[in-house]
Amino acid sequence: MIENKELILRLSGRRTCIKCGAMYHIDNLPSKIPGQCDICQGALVQRDDDKVEVIQKRLSVYEEQTAPLIQFYSKAGKLESIDARRSANEVSRALMEALR
Repeated sequence: MIENKELILRLSGRRTCIKCGAMYHIDNLPSKIPGQCDICQGALVQRDDDKVEVIQKRLSVYEEQTAPLIQFYSKAGKLESIDARRSANEVSRALMEALR
């Protein structure tokens, strides 16, 4: 689980190189020169689906259509919750453990 505010910050901060596709984040993994890829010097752009308005819409759709499944699978004993506020490595480890 993760708060919407944190999720919006993570997603809206992503940047992608238009030349080589390398991924960056303005806070967590910035390029050495803002707006420029460290690998090929291509421009870094924000994908349309990483814009705040689009993320908010996606979260709204999630709340309406997907969130009700949490209660369903929880009652069935088939839900594993993972704290997504932790680092990417910790979340990956917890996910792999849950899948075992």
